[in-house]
Amino acid sequence: MHIVLGIIALIGAGLYLYARLKDVGQGAGEIADGAQRATSAGNRAGFRKKVEGSPIASIDDPVTGAAVMMAAVANAREPIDAATRTVILDELRETIGADPTEAVEFAIRAVALAPDPDNVSLRLTRMWNSRLTPPERQQLVEMVSRVAAMKGEPTEVQTGAIQRLKARLDLA
Repeated sequence: MHIVLGIIALIGAGLYLYARLKDVGQGAGEIADGAQRATSAGNRAGFRKKVEGSPIASIDDPVTGAAVMMAAVANAREPIDAATRTVILDELRETIGADPTEAVEFAIRAVALAPDPDNVSLRLTRMWNSRLTPPERQQLVEMVSRVAAMKGEPTEVQTGAIQRLKARLDLA
């Protein structure tokens, strides 16, 4: 009889230990899940802040950057209208040979949030310098200059922005 009670006690102790270890494992899993959720929330918040705070900071394509720069320089004279939009589209079509409509639409929205052409060139210079050859950078400056001159002689703000763009692209 005492052997049967000993076996039952060992089985009970084993079940008790199994239940405790299972609870500890679930607790550790919940802690790990909480930490992962917190990390993911932080990553999402950082990305959201970057995208919402400055659409220019999210640009990683030279064509889109060129569209934003042309729109910012054109916007320095007056708000972008249909004629300006068409000139920017034509400049990009001649250069890249593809349909840049999406890039131009993004540029118009981005310039509405960040209209300063100097800020645009400052934020995008590193990308242009690393991804464009010197002749392509010169072509970018020429495109921006043509857009600035489309409604007459460029204003002082436009001329200054183009000069700073040249200097930042190591073309001056």
